Amino acid sequence: MKSIAISLQGNKFITENGRWRFTYDRLEYMPQKVRHAISIFLGEWFFNQTMGIPYIPDDNTNNQMHRRLIESRLQATIIGVKGIARIVSFKTILNKATRELTVTFTAQIDSGETFDETIVI
Repeated sequence: MKSIAISLQGNKFITENGRWRFTYDRLEYMPQKVRHAISIFLGEWFFNQTMGIPYIPDDNTNNQMHRRLIESRLQATIIGVKGIARIVSFKTILNKATRELTVTFTAQIDSGETFDETIVI
């Protein structure tokens, strides 16, 4: 599958010779597809309102339980991306000062190849 290639810095289209570049192979396409799936909230993207992470309120939960809910939802969304066979490793780091969650994982695609990805949410 091919898609327009998007840079990690600023989510801008990658161009070559003044034209949009497409992804070269599945190992470039799949991480981009996962980044897209976990970087939006459910119902936020008007083309597909069933895609994205649902908002998880922190009502009646302690911080550790809330974080575990978020992590399990992120993992379920990654596994739910068509073409992802399994998650090999998964780690999150929360920066309370900037309110950013860094998600680092290794995933295996259905062809058996793996890729590493780090996404800041």
